[in-house]
Amino acid sequence: MQQIGRYEVVRSLGHGGMGQVYLARDPKLERQIAIKLLHRDDGSARGLFEREAKALAALNHPNIVTVFEIAELDGGQQFIAMEYLPGRSLRDLLQHAKPARDDLVAICGQVAIALAAAHETGILHRDIKPENVVVGSGLAVKVVDFGIARRLDAPSSRDPDRPRRPTVHATEVVDMFTHTLRATLQTDEPVTSMTRTVFGTPAYMAPEVLMGESSSAASDIYSLGVMLYECLAGRRPYEAPRLHEVIARVIDGGDPPPEVADPLAALIARMIDRDPEKRPPLSEIAKALARRASTIAARPTRQRRLVTVGVLAVIGVGAAITVQQLRPTTEHRAIAIRDLQLVWIPSYGNRPAAQAFTDTLAMLVGAGKVDVIPMAQVRGSAPTTTEAWFESARNANARLIASGYIVESDRRLIARFEVIDLETGGIDRVQLIGDPDRTAALLHKVASWLIGVAHPGGMFEPVQDRALATNLMDIGRRELNEHHAQTARTFLEQAVEEDPDLADAWDHYAASLLMMAGKQATIERAAGSAYALAPEGPRKVIGHAKQLIYFGRFDQALTELAPLETVQLSEEERRDLMFEIGECHWHEGRHDLGFEYFKKTLEIDPQFAEAGTHAGEYAIARRDEPMAREYARVQRLPLEHIDFAVGRYQKVVDSKIEPYASWARVVLGLPIERPKSPFAAHPEIYDQISTAATAGDRAAVSRAVEFLLTQLEPFTNLTASLLVQMSEVLLVAEMPEPARQVLAVLRERQPKYNYKRLTILAGPMLGVVKFERAVLTERLANLATAIDAELAGDNATAVKILDALVKNPTYEWDFVERFALIRNLRVLGRVKEAEAICDDTLRPPVIRYVIQVARARCLAK
Repeated sequence: MQQIGRYEVVRSLGHGGMGQVYLARDPKLERQIAIKLLHRDDGSARGLFEREAKALAALNHPNIVTVFEIAELDGGQQFIAMEYLPGRSLRDLLQHAKPARDDLVAICGQVAIALAAAHETGILHRDIKPENVVVGSGLAVKVVDFGIARRLDAPSSRDPDRPRRPTVHATEVVDMFTHTLRATLQTDEPVTSMTRTVFGTPAYMAPEVLMGESSSAASDIYSLGVMLYECLAGRRPYEAPRLHEVIARVIDGGDPPPEVADPLAALIARMIDRDPEKRPPLSEIAKALARRASTIAARPTRQRRLVTVGVLAVIGVGAAITVQQLRPTTEHRAIAIRDLQLVWIPSYGNRPAAQAFTDTLAMLVGAGKVDVIPMAQVRGSAPTTTEAWFESARNANARLIASGYIVESDRRLIARFEVIDLETGGIDRVQLIGDPDRTAALLHKVASWLIGVAHPGGMFEPVQDRALATNLMDIGRRELNEHHAQTARTFLEQAVEEDPDLADAWDHYAASLLMMAGKQATIERAAGSAYALAPEGPRKVIGHAKQLIYFGRFDQALTELAPLETVQLSEEERRDLMFEIGECHWHEGRHDLGFEYFKKTLEIDPQFAEAGTHAGEYAIARRDEPMAREYARVQRLPLEHIDFAVGRYQKVVDSKIEPYASWARVVLGLPIERPKSPFAAHPEIYDQISTAATAGDRAAVSRAVEFLLTQLEPFTNLTASLLVQMSEVLLVAEMPEPARQVLAVLRERQPKYNYKRLTILAGPMLGVVKFERAVLTERLANLATAIDAELAGDNATAVKILDALVKNPTYEWDFVERFALIRNLRVLGRVKEAEAICDDTLRPPVIRYVIQVARARCLAK
């Protein structure tokens, strides 16, 4: 491995001014650094190189690259060891990423702050341009390449008493400029080739500098003004195809550049004024850019464009970068966290609860020893506008307000946050990126950043400890018992992030994932962790049985659980045992037996949410109103749901309670826009398929299905559930080819209960599909026997088995099984019985996409 001094070279990063730049590793401090190595025997550049090193060493500012060491190798070759910046240059962003206008203003604002710090130290940069601005994660800016910097008090090569020339010939300046470059760069390249690489530099140089005057703070301001102009206008103020024409336009004046169509136009015009005396000071510039940024709404809208500009810097499990800190602080600053926006996170399953994210984030920030104003205290005033919310926060003694949103894009989570100082209007912004499967880790990163903004000392991490994890777990468990799975998941997910060894947290987390239609892999991971951490004995056996249940191995799980019924157990262990045995029977299709075990579970723990859910489903599927009302308390179901299940549709419509009123209008055939799922990509496609299938438009169905199957990522349990519903629609509509396509995806991606049920039912339409009985649940095995009988022409046997299944319904209401029964009854000439099943089928206990096409099929016969 190549060594430069004590540093281990990792790879070359290319040419950097007067030397080669390398990514290296500091073995002593175990960190990555950048090394700029001066070319050998480059005596002409040695002075400039030393000047850059000394200039950088004199600076200590978050927006200026940090120097760790200036040294010389044995052969006399010099190098600078400095901070490694993994971001991208502003030039690269302008050319390829197209950042949003507000982000570009924030970037230039940080450059202004960096220049002000350099000028206060007595150092000019003298080469500000997009190539020398590195933008890291969250728009964090570093100004680099002080290779031609000099001190403000350094002597000039020009007599200060000599008056400035009013004009100068462009060719004269070009000759001087290219001659200087050749001497500096030690190149024999022809001018035409060489100027391609340095073309940008003269376009950013102040007119007085090009005419031979000494550089000044005003010269750096001019360069910054040109860069800001380019960021907002998409071009430089003076442009021409050849170098001498660019220089001529800058130094000769000529036609003024077009005004930038932006509120900052007046400021930019002053910054690039030909008279250095008329250019505004950096303090005014930084304030203007910050003030402009602070007027941006604290909560970005759904349509706001996202721009990713760098590689995330990671510290421990979090990341934190202060983007635009306008002034140093010495006091601790209390922070209020405004309710977050969770714009689009399909990988999460069902819609997550934004308030739970906000409250969890507040707990994490508070764990970092930052004063967080209680959310309830701010929410209590029910502010309706941003300004009203700010006023409420002030009344709650908050100094800072944090707001932001999280969105999923391109298989990653993007968190965009900002903090506004209520006293100064100063603003800090950050953009953080995470894995959709690790929402909690991303929230931890956001918390770390917020702590860094609120603390005067910089960056801090929330301390991971069992006390915080236990607190999060207790809140999550309470929310689960209240049937608030959306809220519970956020707290439980963070609990296992904070303390991965908390077995109970993993157990409850898995339960919340099931109720939230989380990813199957995530559910299995949570169950696996709970099992691995469970103590030996009954708890371990129950944990392993849960894993088997998540994999659909119900009979195997039941074999392990059954012996525990005769064992002395704690109350909590017996409760969990009763529930898991009930789960095995329930999913095998033995709903009556499963329900008995759920009742036993609720006798031990009347608040056990999952058991209450199944018990309520059992009652509603059978339209047993007294039983449904009994379990509505545990299931937390509104009475409108029960009214809907027992067929009081007009009453539900009159109640105007959603979504039940809309469901009732659908069943009654009243005009209404179909209820849409807010959880899946392109929800309108599901409606299009249902509507086209109801109308019998096969071509429209085929087009919609083809498009749908290209829009399935991220594939969650919820996605599978919606595909199952589309399969039902297509099978009832008797459209075999699109049904075959959807079922093929389910077979590949989600080979679980619903896929097998639908494939069996599709047998008469798609051809014989055989399953080994060993891989089927008891209910599915009976269903397969019925379909086999139908295919063999034994419709009487098919009717007998199907009728028994329909009388033992699932909560989802087995439309396709019912239509299989109707089909066989009609073949046998038992028309009245078929019509009776049709009438019952058109009164579903819960709404399904298939209801429209089911009505069309029933009423057409």
